[in-house]
Amino acid sequence: MGYYRKYVPKYLKRANHIVTVSEFVKKDIITHLNIPTEKISVAYNAVSPPINVDDIKLPATFIKAIDNKLFPLCRRNTT
Repeated sequence: MGYYRKYVPKYLKRANHIVTVSEFVKKDIITHLNIPTEKISVAYNAVSPPINVDDIKLPATFIKAIDNKLFPLCRRNTT
């Protein structure tokens, strides 16, 4: 948990652009980390038609995936 709270906010603030999977997460990033709206895009969890992942050109450095451990209080299914 300490990793997410310490390093992920730094990485997100330094990123040129952020892609997230929902408007909910986008709003959390804007609210909690004070990152400008224009720096964040939403790409929903569906692709049509299917793509070949091997054809995607990625930069030398990137963050592939981050789960919701960054904002534990915002989880929908808390008990």
